[in-house]
Amino acid sequence: MTEPTGGLRIPDVAGLSTLEAALAYAEAGWYIVPLNTSTSETAKNPGGVVGKGWPQKSSRDPDQIRRWFRVANRGIGLHVGRSGAVAFDVDDAASLPDTLREILTDDVPFQSSRSNDPTRGAYVFALPEGVTPGNGQGGFKGDWGDVRGYNGIIAVEPSRHQKADTGGRYAWVRGGVLPVLGDDAARRLSEGGERGSAASHAVVAEFLEEHTGNLRTAWLGAALRRIEEASPGTRHTVASGVTPQLAREAAAGAYPPQLAYAAGLSVFCAALNGEAGRDPEGEWDSLFAWGVGQKTDERVAEVRARLEAAPAAVTPAAPVLLPEEFWTARPVLAHIRQAAHSRLESADGVFYGVLARLASMVPHTLRVDTGIKSPLSLNLQVILLGPSGAGKSSASGPPRVLLPVPPHLDRRDDDGNPLYRDGLPLGSGEGIAEAFMGSQTRATAETYKSGDKKGEPKTEKVRTQVRHNVLFYADEGEALAKLMERSGATIGETLRRAFTGETIGQQNGRQDTTRLIERGTYAMSVVVGFQPDTVLPLLADRAGTPQRFLFSSVRKDLPAIRAAWPGELPADPWTALRGLNGQDPFGPIGSIPAGAVITCVTSVLDEIYAFELNRQPEKEHPLDAHKPTVRAKVAALLALLDGRLEVSAEDWELALVVWETSCAVRASGVEYGRSLSAAETEARTVLHVQRTARAEVAKVNAVADDGAERVARLIGDKVHKAGGPVSRSALRRQIAAARRGSFDDGLALAESRGWVVTDAEGKTAPGASRPS
Repeated sequence: MTEPTGGLRIPDVAGLSTLEAALAYAEAGWYIVPLNTSTSETAKNPGGVVGKGWPQKSSRDPDQIRRWFRVANRGIGLHVGRSGAVAFDVDDAASLPDTLREILTDDVPFQSSRSNDPTRGAYVFALPEGVTPGNGQGGFKGDWGDVRGYNGIIAVEPSRHQKADTGGRYAWVRGGVLPVLGDDAARRLSEGGERGSAASHAVVAEFLEEHTGNLRTAWLGAALRRIEEASPGTRHTVASGVTPQLAREAAAGAYPPQLAYAAGLSVFCAALNGEAGRDPEGEWDSLFAWGVGQKTDERVAEVRARLEAAPAAVTPAAPVLLPEEFWTARPVLAHIRQAAHSRLESADGVFYGVLARLASMVPHTLRVDTGIKSPLSLNLQVILLGPSGAGKSSASGPPRVLLPVPPHLDRRDDDGNPLYRDGLPLGSGEGIAEAFMGSQTRATAETYKSGDKKGEPKTEKVRTQVRHNVLFYADEGEALAKLMERSGATIGETLRRAFTGETIGQQNGRQDTTRLIERGTYAMSVVVGFQPDTVLPLLADRAGTPQRFLFSSVRKDLPAIRAAWPGELPADPWTALRGLNGQDPFGPIGSIPAGAVITCVTSVLDEIYAFELNRQPEKEHPLDAHKPTVRAKVAALLALLDGRLEVSAEDWELALVVWETSCAVRASGVEYGRSLSAAETEARTVLHVQRTARAEVAKVNAVADDGAERVARLIGDKVHKAGGPVSRSALRRQIAAARRGSFDDGLALAESRGWVVTDAEGKTAPGASRPS
């Protein structure tokens, strides 16, 4: 252990209030984060008060600290790593390894965490220059406790301990200046992990300030998809392999570092999905810092070369959003936008979520009468379009609170079947019909001949339709697009029929496999999240599926000032429906007359009639075929949101704004698909030319370069033994360092001889033959 420095120290806080102590810690050099000590679940959660991104929000600013600690039930957390320290939090001193026990001496600042066990508590050290350990035990393995490093915190005196009733406490036994952790101990902290160490807060902050005009969404999406697809229990490990890739690609200019950080944070938090005892924001910050610390000039140069060799990136157009005048047109719309902003969500995504939710909860007999043909079902289908991490999944949260399930649906029938299914995953066409099915008890023609039930009819369980209302939600539509491409799949046809409320399902010979939901007996909505790349197969569908969807961009267009949560919707959409029940104006909504309709004012009926009268389908864009139907559905739902059963001229105009915005979002997706297809064709051409040229050069070089010949044979052997695609970097690492200078020529020579082939992603797979 080296001698103490004149820097970071533990002040004397005995007898001080929480605010006074927090200011004292800050003055002593510590970054502070407030803790919410009102519950045991939040007491040690560093994001419990300041929210997501807490590692960047910890502070030594006295004014900020005063604002934080004006509130009762606040504890003090020392942000250990950012302050330049490390803490050894000892739970079982008897299990300490000797190498750690020998440095935890009586001259190290120590905070006791148990009055009934003087050995339990935290020892704190200053870190040597350039050392940034994580929160792993490194070479100090054992069941003794934990290391609090890069994004670690320790709760400190005078914070209230959640186990105070059984001896828990925070009390400094020794304070003063922190000694610097010795080189040997610092080295041991890095053992057992990957090579290198996490970047410091300053280095990460500087990295996040870098800018680039590129946006290789396919590269970023491919990296983040590894986290999304990781199985529970492996996500942290998988993410620790993804963040170095993000750092390298961002440093090479493939996409902005800020986007890599923010999108990764969103995906990682969603993947953990509220797992108990996890701090996803803190974990991600540590992981991202780790990734930044692993990037080297050599690896970044490799990525940059690949970036420069690839054709110019094709990026989706800027998101098209509902205009400002739409949101200010009426109070309920402004209310929805404020609710979205208060939860840091996309206003457009939340609005479409509210519409879909309302459409799925209306009485299944309710229609909108446009004056032509039959009254229309209100069934609605929505696509939320945005890159990974944009908030497609989380945008479903506010609509549930804005528009809770009404009492008449928030219950079960006599057989225990819920009357409303909320947010079911979207699977096959048969699965959609099955969502409305269940078992019910029905009387038979037989009666009991004796006993207490003599004369009463016997009953049996029958599979039948047991509910009329379902909301389907798929946060990743790629699976839906793939299902639609399968031969014999019924999902596309089912969605098209459900849009107009037609009969769905199938009639089979056996009752247990029959799923037949008759026309007019159900109300349902579908909300599907797509990324720009994954929506392209759906847009290419020729059977008429995409024109039945509303398209919404998902972008968190947030105001500079935090918005307050406004509460549930100001108007009760169910009030007008209750009035349709003549016997009891506040009776069950499900008992409204079968022919109940939402009407339209005369000017709207006249416009619809004129449109249909002069319509020339052969001149319409194929994707606009359902414009009148979609617009009428949206207008009717807007009227319901306002507590009315008549579509006004304003409803009709607002529905046109929604339709035109949806068309613009959809058109940007179509254009992106065309551009992407052209770029892929160009990339294949460029790749073919480059490979041919490399092969010819390699043949010439091989005559004079025996090294290239040897490396080519090595590459051929190793790829064939692997049996599948191998990344260029992994393949390069398998070649001895002394021979890597011939790697490029050797790879080209191996390709020219047919030993290996390289795909558009740069991975190398076995060729038609192998070296003899």
